[in-house]
Amino acid sequence: MNNTRMMNTTTKGSMATRAGSRRAVHVRAQAPQQQHKDSQKKDVVSGSYPPAGTPPPRPLPLKKGERIMTAPVIKKTIEKEVGGQNNTVMIRESGISAAAATKTKRAEEEMTALAQMLNPSPSDRVLVLGLGTLGTRVAQDVLRMGASVVAIDTDQNAVNDAKSQGINARFVDAQNLTKKEEYHGQFDSAVATGTMSPWLRSRSVLQGVHSVMRDGSHGKFVGELRGHGDSAALRVALTAAIEEIVGSKLEMPARFLPTATDMSKQLRNQFFHVEMCKLIPDVQQASVGDLRNLYLMPMTTHIEDGELRHKVIQRAVALCEGVLCDSSGTSWHVGTTTVRFMATSRYLME
Repeated sequence: MNNTRMMNTTTKGSMATRAGSRRAVHVRAQAPQQQHKDSQKKDVVSGSYPPAGTPPPRPLPLKKGERIMTAPVIKKTIEKEVGGQNNTVMIRESGISAAAATKTKRAEEEMTALAQMLNPSPSDRVLVLGLGTLGTRVAQDVLRMGASVVAIDTDQNAVNDAKSQGINARFVDAQNLTKKEEYHGQFDSAVATGTMSPWLRSRSVLQGVHSVMRDGSHGKFVGELRGHGDSAALRVALTAAIEEIVGSKLEMPARFLPTATDMSKQLRNQFFHVEMCKLIPDVQQASVGDLRNLYLMPMTTHIEDGELRHKVIQRAVALCEGVLCDSSGTSWHVGTTTVRFMATSRYLME
């Protein structure tokens, strides 16, 4: 009896061993097929196939509070951080830096503020002075509000670009508005943006803006431009770099960077009643590339020699590194200032 039990146990063990062996053989037989399937999966980053036999990558364990980011979640996260689908598409297509995207986002917020300050009715006709990024967006916002727009600039490329976006853009010098009789008394309001900064201290420009307002319309004039103290550290560094490398013969061109008091005085002297005028300080984060391309390059257009200009910019970056660059050596913080105003032309009629 005991012998029979031992034989049965042995038989069962042998059968289990043979079954296990068959399963092992079956798994081994399947392995090359699975490896072949894995080898057909393209590498998403490089676009190439991994070598045959490469096991699929194992996912890293999630830390506490983490979640798996699916494609829609990632897209929504990017849009939330950058500010909208338009910016997300722009980053994907052009590969611009986060700092430039942030600057664009802030510009768009300012544009919306200017359009809201104008608050035109559908029957209004608005004159936009300057077709930079800000001016173009304001023109688009005003058109969406139902009003009609005429935008002027002395940069033909900017005019052509605005026309391609459905804006009634014209090549006109704002300093000659007083001589443009066809513009006199034709507008209910006007807006000046950053590209007009050098010209807004000109009496002829402000007189021209006043002349285009309709009689009795109490025309509204709003604007946003660089203000007193804008990028001060960069300007000091550039001045020192130019003096060191070029000499005192070549100075930085004077810029109109008014305080709120200065801007208000300019407007009042040309028969505008100032309802609001204030300085808006800000700090923008930038990479060293942004520092050169977005800030220092526009400030050194008066240096015609390209090699000399490059040396001046490099020296300016070195001079302000200890002040503007953080401990990581990769992130810079630039202090900017804008002056925003709202005025009306009724002062002349009172």
